[in-house]
Amino acid sequence: MKKKRTIYITVESVKRELNSKILLALRSLKKKNYRVIIGQKGNVWSIFNKVNPGIAFIKSFGSKNTKIIDLLKIKNFKIVSNDEEVILAWDMKERLKYRMDNENLDKIDLLLAVGNEDSNEIKEIFPHKFNDTEIVGNLRLEILKKKYRSLLKEQTDKLKNKYGEFILFTTQFGRINHYLREDHVIDFVYSRIVDDNIDPESHHIKIVNEQIIMQREILFQTIKFLNNFEKKFPDKKILISPHPVESKMFWRNFIQKRKFKNILLNDDIYTTTHAYINASSLVISSNSTSLLEAYFLEKHTINFLAKYKSAAEIKFLKDICKVARSADEVNTLIENSKNINLN
Repeated sequence: MKKKRTIYITVESVKRELNSKILLALRSLKKKNYRVIIGQKGNVWSIFNKVNPGIAFIKSFGSKNTKIIDLLKIKNFKIVSNDEEVILAWDMKERLKYRMDNENLDKIDLLLAVGNEDSNEIKEIFPHKFNDTEIVGNLRLEILKKKYRSLLKEQTDKLKNKYGEFILFTTQFGRINHYLREDHVIDFVYSRIVDDNIDPESHHIKIVNEQIIMQREILFQTIKFLNNFEKKFPDKKILISPHPVESKMFWRNFIQKRKFKNILLNDDIYTTTHAYINASSLVISSNSTSLLEAYFLEKHTINFLAKYKSAAEIKFLKDICKVARSADEVNTLIENSKNINLN
């Protein structure tokens, strides 16, 4: 009997990844020659030096992962990586260079691409790696297909029972409201310039600086919108769900200071974001993957952007969502939300 190989699947964010990684695990188990161990990244990493070599499925391979990747290579593991963060990019070439151009790229045995766009750019930027690349789509979107949507039903029903009808606002202000900001940090731009020795005049720095400016302007309008929401829409409810890298303390303080009754903070660390999207009547976000996920779940969407167009905006999201560039425009779209096209 052929000996089974073990696939080790790591999960970074339970809310954003767990369901899709479980789907991957179940599909892998259908292959007779594999068994699967799945768990949060730190827990799975802690056993790599104690187990026989297998296949390590890791989310990304940046410089912070060098130590564990080197251990995997020493122990003769096969390393597979899919970088879910390249699913949407304002500049795919810039995003791939930023996330992939490091010492670990050549240590990966199989690099999984989302589609033709990133695959073609990988071929151009890293031609020596192209033969080790496969186009497989994106796990977080795969589970949103209609044939799997029933997997969200239990959590979706619980949320509807708890909140009733609600608007979901998935915030995207990680560049200006990061929960791990340290004393020596000004912002992400200067961290890249100082800590990673990036040329201050590079295209990458230009883009991330645009992103910071854009997020600040959107946050100004977001505060204006929320300040007037309960007066404008007394019968509606908003649930604010911050991005995982954001500090919730900003939002908690804001809600408490204003004594909002119909604007709530999502403190749930377990329920998948997909279930919240599925339970909502409308999704508002800014340049965020959650808008794409909401589109797959056939939800009304508003892409809340800055007043002036930015190089950091993702064109594809503007094509599939209604775009608002001020608090007033968001209000108008909510008033007419039943008429927002889903396509």
